[in-house]
Amino acid sequence: MKNIMTVFKREFSSYFNSPIAYIFIIAILAVCSGFYMFFFFFSAGLAEMRDFFSINSWLMLFFLPAITMRLWADELKSGSIALLQSLPMKPNELVMGKYLAGIGFYVLYLIGTLPIPIAISFLGKPDLGPIIGGYLGLFFLGGLYTAIGLFFSGLFKDQITSWVMAVIGCLFMHLLGWLPIAAQLDSWISGLGTFLQRAVGSVGHFENMYKGIITLNDIIYFISFAAVFLVLNALTVEQRMRRKADVTFFTSAAVMLAVAAMLNIVIYRVPLGRFDTTSGKIYTVSKSARNILKELKTKVTVRYYVTPEDKMPAGMKDIQRNITDKLGEFTQISDKLKFEVIDPTADPEVAAELDQKGISAFTLRTAEKDAVGIKKVYSSLAISYLDKPDDIIPQVLPQSLPMLEYEICSRIFRLTQSSQPSLALVAPYDPLDPRYNDPRMRQFMQMQGQEIPEKGDRFKNLPATFRNLGYNASRIDLSSRERLPGDLKTLIVVASQGLSERQRYEIAKALASGKNVILAAQEYKYNYNPIRGTEVMIMPAKVEPGVNELISSYGVTLGDKILMDEQNQIVSIQTQGKLGGFLPVPINIDVQSPVQIRVAPENMSSDYAFTSNLGPMVYLWGSPLKLDKARITSLGLTEHTLITSSPKSWEIDFTGAPMGADSYRPSAYSGKQTLAVILSGQFPNPYEGKAPPKWQDEPDSTPAPSQPEYFQKAPGKLLLIGCSEIFADQFVSSGEYQMGRPPHEELLLKAVEGLTLSEDLLNISSKAVQVRYLKETSPLAKILWRSFTILLAPAIIIAFGVVRMFMRQERRQAYRRLLEQTSGGM
Repeated sequence: MKNIMTVFKREFSSYFNSPIAYIFIIAILAVCSGFYMFFFFFSAGLAEMRDFFSINSWLMLFFLPAITMRLWADELKSGSIALLQSLPMKPNELVMGKYLAGIGFYVLYLIGTLPIPIAISFLGKPDLGPIIGGYLGLFFLGGLYTAIGLFFSGLFKDQITSWVMAVIGCLFMHLLGWLPIAAQLDSWISGLGTFLQRAVGSVGHFENMYKGIITLNDIIYFISFAAVFLVLNALTVEQRMRRKADVTFFTSAAVMLAVAAMLNIVIYRVPLGRFDTTSGKIYTVSKSARNILKELKTKVTVRYYVTPEDKMPAGMKDIQRNITDKLGEFTQISDKLKFEVIDPTADPEVAAELDQKGISAFTLRTAEKDAVGIKKVYSSLAISYLDKPDDIIPQVLPQSLPMLEYEICSRIFRLTQSSQPSLALVAPYDPLDPRYNDPRMRQFMQMQGQEIPEKGDRFKNLPATFRNLGYNASRIDLSSRERLPGDLKTLIVVASQGLSERQRYEIAKALASGKNVILAAQEYKYNYNPIRGTEVMIMPAKVEPGVNELISSYGVTLGDKILMDEQNQIVSIQTQGKLGGFLPVPINIDVQSPVQIRVAPENMSSDYAFTSNLGPMVYLWGSPLKLDKARITSLGLTEHTLITSSPKSWEIDFTGAPMGADSYRPSAYSGKQTLAVILSGQFPNPYEGKAPPKWQDEPDSTPAPSQPEYFQKAPGKLLLIGCSEIFADQFVSSGEYQMGRPPHEELLLKAVEGLTLSEDLLNISSKAVQVRYLKETSPLAKILWRSFTILLAPAIIIAFGVVRMFMRQERRQAYRRLLEQTSGGM
């Protein structure tokens, strides 16, 4: 060990004896940090470092060979290799000393990038687990590439030659782990690309780490190949004195590389140990999923229908292993859960039966032999319970794996329920569009076989969405003809028009009897009227939702002023323009207004499943909720604020006049305003002891009830959202949600699921989605943070170099003075 440290100190200090090393490390820090900060950091707006780690994995292909190219090449060129071999040191001690010196210099570079995670921690709430895993992955990847660079440095006297060969070697291992390369190789020789990807490629092992998954399999991969190149380097040093050992060396190299490759192939499917570093343990079966599986009383069977691995495209070859690993974890939790893996392509009769169930092969695009093709494959799940119809997941793809735990557990939970949960949606209908009153339009629609609407409906998609998710959902108008179902579990009220006294009575009764209620209402709506060019006049109008008469009994009211926020969203409206002055064409106009509030994730409660991990949400034209916390407490209710506005929000009085520039200039900010809140506990009945009000749709001749109703009371939950417009079918699109559900819809579905089924399911779905955003940042702050991350480390390195230069000069001068004194004394 002493000899290793001696070599290490010599080589490591030599890096800093020349300004080239300082220039090099400052340049690579500036390139990597600058590229990331200018092109990815603020543009993506995510509080994570995946792009940074991906960029680094490519830069290290060139950076690390440059660090190692001189370690042996200088010794060979100057002839000092003979001096090193004459020292009482073993070749492996020389190699390890130089290797540690290269690693030490590389670690200094990694330390120089730490201002980036510091900046992310100040600007957001990152999951530190994947960031730590990413740095650990960079360390192991750097260890491997440093070993490769050191090996090639020992083969050539010329530094440039050793650098080029080391880059080729590192690039070879990097590209073999890259999926597109593996796919191309598989298309020419079946299985070759997949074999090389698993046995030799480095990318997959590194990507696991910066996702937050640390497996012993990945660590063994890096250590095994780094060890092989270090041993080969030691052999080259030892054989410099024996010129006839080339055959032995190449044989040893081939054998050791083959052993390392076969070792990694063997352990690829062996679960040696895995550490989930994510804060939510998103790659580990959650406690909530365990609770659901442990409560199984009867056998549940999960059948996975999948095409064999050798017939899968390259991107799908690991899908079977990933799914069976997850199902295997489930079966260890509950002995009532069984799973089977079935190849439908082996038996045509099985494929025909599956087609009747709704399971069929789907097509995937593939790139084979330099041509784009289409391949049909199976990857579907069927969940069976008793004599109920199978619940089908028709397609399971790599991108759906993060939600697989939730998809399976939610279906198991619903299948094992004795009955479907009942929902009721109360949402008003609008007056019929005048176009449908035109006889010609009605005749044309009849000819086309289209249904002629009798009334306008902006909320027709909500019931269908709930039914598709397995709920027994009904749309009612809450009248004498359409009353609340007897088995109601959750009531959803979108109050975009005024509630009647009897409707308020029914909602209060539902709450007091232990039902769950979601109530969305707002005080104002807005009309956008183009006036000239791209200018738009915004006209506010009162809605009068009629909810304050009810919710004030619980200590909450809708604010009667117009809410505005500096943090707002640009939305696009469509109007008619004229091409050439006469041809009508649709025109999109972008409108920015403080009433189009954009709620950032930091203004959503992260410790409540309804709002956990939601993305930025548009709170269109919404109203603030005013909380009387003293009254809420006196009623024995529990309050939890879910969503607030930004600190830079304010309120203005409603005048009925068009909104102009003066409306957008706040005299003072009101601070954060509550936008959504959930109350839970035993709700009081404001109509207790009173006879029910008369239904609004009943004839005047019908006598009003004279006696109060009595019912059994139970604790319930009330979710209040000060905005109803966001749940309309024709919600104004900002073009932001091109994939997946928009956050406002996700909020509603999560709330329904948590209130109606089980919060365990919510905890699973929240765990699977880990999107963390940066805070809104001013242009000046962006400049300062970019300067901090890019310039801090180089400034420290320059300062260290200057201090070290003066110290070395002082030592040289002291040495000269000592020589002069010695020579003068003689």
